[in-house]
Amino acid sequence: MRIILGLGNPGLRYALSRHNVGFLAVDRLASEIGARFRVIEERLEVAQAKAFGEELILAKPLTYMNWSGKAAAELAVRHSVPPQEFMVVYDDIALPLGRLRLRARGSAGGQRGMQSVVEHLQTREIPRLRLGILGKGERRDLAEYVLQAFDPDEWPVVEKMLERSVEALALAVSRGVPVAASKFNRMEAPQP
Repeated sequence: MRIILGLGNPGLRYALSRHNVGFLAVDRLASEIGARFRVIEERLEVAQAKAFGEELILAKPLTYMNWSGKAAAELAVRHSVPPQEFMVVYDDIALPLGRLRLRARGSAGGQRGMQSVVEHLQTREIPRLRLGILGKGERRDLAEYVLQAFDPDEWPVVEKMLERSVEALALAVSRGVPVAASKFNRMEAPQP
């Protein structure tokens, strides 16, 4: 069993923000494999499906980004899944808009949601898919920037990134993170 955990913030206010591309990617994956989300204990939205040769649990914490680790720990215990069988999907301000970066382990790189996951699962050995959100807009305050919606002219790139994220997740689940990383980490960001 694998857990694919998208990070973001709940609520309409943040639904299309840069910080929520983890949610958007997991929503796109759920749509592709025919999985439906349901709320569990007011802290998680969860969908289950068999896809890519594995039993998958897709999850979105409703705890807000900075407390995502609580939901990750709850999932790990409830389903007896070790951190190495997770795939955490989240935004990365250090990557240009549209770029993907898969890794099998590592630090949180300043992303507070991922830092919370690392702290609660007590390891850096957690596979992750980082989605680039750095557009060309003004970025004086990074906290404010990540909570902004994408500009209308950025949406074609976001859509392509979400398509690629589903392909990358499918390959990572079926053939492993190193194989998926060797394909998707080299790809240039899509152009509008």
